[in-house]
Amino acid sequence: MVKSDYELGLEDVHIQFDRLNERSKKFEFYKKFDYMIEPEMRYVLFLKNEDIDLKFEEPEFYRVFLLDDNDKTVASVLIEIVST
Repeated sequence: MVKSDYELGLEDVHIQFDRLNERSKKFEFYKKFDYMIEPEMRYVLFLKNEDIDLKFEEPEFYRVFLLDDNDKTVASVLIEIVST
């Protein structure tokens, strides 16, 4: 979910997950999906559909990014999944 005070002005975006590697203590690329939104949107709830799987398979720390069509970060969050 992304909530903004202004219109995001985006259509083609990407959702990217990075997962914490416990051994190296660094985040590593996990998976990435293409997603379509409307430019006037201020609030976006990302829902699973037939093209993307937003499931976290393992309890871990993840960084989740909303990226624009040039792969620049629009929003990000650090989350911990404690059970699946």
